This record gives sequence, C-alpha cells and structure tokens, in this order.
Amino acid sequence: MKIGNRKQINILFLAKHAEGAKKESFFYKKIFAARAENRCVFARNLFFSPKRRNDLQSLIFNHLYNMTPFMSKKLF
Repeated sequence: MKIGNRKQINILFLAKHAEGAKKESFFYKKIFAARAENRCVFARNLFFSPKRRNDLQSLIFNHLYNMTPFMSKKLF
C-alpha cells in the first residue's frame, strides 16, 4: 500500500512525538523505514505488536490514533 502525502504527514507526526520519547529508539528508526518503503502495513505491525504494546511509543501512538480526527482508520 502506498502512502500519499497526507499519510506521510501522519507518519512524520507520530515519529516527531516518538523522537521526544527516545530519539535513537528502535521505533524511531523503523517508522522512518516504513515511510521510506511506502508500507503502512509494516508500521501497523510495529505499533500493534504484542511485544511493544506497553511501550511509551505505543501509548503515544494509541493516544494519537484514537484522539486525532485526521488519522482515519483508512490509514491502516
């Protein structure tokens, strides 16, 4: 699935918040890899994997995903 300009902005928005949590984290590197490869599925698997469910980055994402109007369910 290709990421359009609007969806790229969403990914960058999430990555910006993740950077504040831990700049050199695995999450930070992988989300930019997902954006560069134009794959939303990879990003979805990263965010919702059971191993990372309780991570700070996952909590940030879940909050943004549920509370931000422009992040529609169609992104995933």
